[in-house]
Amino acid sequence: MIVDAHCHIGRGEFIDRAYDIDITPEFIIRLADEAEIDKTIVFPVSYSDYSYANREVAMTVEKYPDKLIGFCRINCSNPKSALKNLDESLTNLDLKGVKIHEGLDKGFPNRAIVEMIMKHDVPMIIHQKGSPLRLEPMIKSYPDLKVIICHLGGYPGNYIYHAETIYLLEKYKNVYADTAQAQHYRLQEAAERVPEKLIFGSDAPWYHPAIEKMRVEILEIRKSDKEKILGGNILRLLNL
Repeated sequence: MIVDAHCHIGRGEFIDRAYDIDITPEFIIRLADEAEIDKTIVFPVSYSDYSYANREVAMTVEKYPDKLIGFCRINCSNPKSALKNLDESLTNLDLKGVKIHEGLDKGFPNRAIVEMIMKHDVPMIIHQKGSPLRLEPMIKSYPDLKVIICHLGGYPGNYIYHAETIYLLEKYKNVYADTAQAQHYRLQEAAERVPEKLIFGSDAPWYHPAIEKMRVEILEIRKSDKEKILGGNILRLLNL
């Protein structure tokens, strides 16, 4: 099964962040079908408060259960609100993971947020601000927290951050990274060294999943390792 682990839905609250379209689930599913992708993980684009957006994701997944898997998104710059949204999303909405964008939402998860994520045993996909090495204290403090670093740690194509992420992937058993828009040379290196730690993601609709999938398919690695990256690794993390 091929799973795209990094896609967005919704319109977003802000008009200065390229969210000038309403990203409908039907549009995301059409892109996935064109790319011959079986399942897509979706989470909201940017809002100041994600409570409605997370409910929208849950309703969307309920409508398309064979195509979509829902993750919530929280704004850690307001920890009390984020914790409330997280609890509702994982307890009542049955969403399967959480997305944190430290760069846009300008907040880092605190201990209460991390411990709730661990309680539900779901992955946390994070787009960190700056060097991925900033994540190391959290990774070390919570070795059972499933951390997925977006874009192999560097977006767009920051090869130094990619190298730092590969270091984290090799050093810590609980660290993973998605492949969306990673520099090819570093992606090849990561796929050779830690294929069991890479997770295919496209960052659709900003990038077409067929192109991002092809970037994995052309890697010079074993077929079995490509299958891990294209679906096996994330399905294992989600206990599916």
